[in-house]
Amino acid sequence: MALIFVAQGAQAQSVGYEEALRAARVEQPVLQARELEVEALRNAAEAADELPDPRLRAGIVNLPVTGPAAFDLDRQLPTQVQVGVEQEIPNLAKRRARAGLAVSDIRLAEARLGVVGRDVEVAAGRAWISLAYAQQRLALAVEAQDELRELVPVARSAVASGSARPAESLEIRR
Repeated sequence: MALIFVAQGAQAQSVGYEEALRAARVEQPVLQARELEVEALRNAAEAADELPDPRLRAGIVNLPVTGPAAFDLDRQLPTQVQVGVEQEIPNLAKRRARAGLAVSDIRLAEARLGVVGRDVEVAAGRAWISLAYAQQRLALAVEAQDELRELVPVARSAVASGSARPAESLEIRR
């Protein structure tokens, strides 16, 4: 990914090494995804040590469903309607363990983010170096080709004067 980005940027204009690394860090979706993962874990960690939400509880006990008193709340004496609020209070050690686990998940995600960031920088650096060497090879090849073009008229004149064979002239052009 970084190779394509750096190569495209180099075609438009010369890109410095630091600029290529900076651009690679900004444009990588994998880095953005890891940053969002860290942010999400931080947001979730805030709730790790909190008590669970209270629950509303409602129900009917001993409601007859058959016979002459079926579904009548007033006809049978032990029928009860219950409404209440429940609150679970988990063990403090469990809550602290959940909070510790959330903190270690955040640290792990931050470490993964750092590794991915370094991988992106290494890939961008390698791409930049490969591009620099390719540009140097291209410049040398163009220079050599220009020097050989200068020899073509010399080879033709050598053939015309008889000091060289025609095959030598073709060899230089090839």
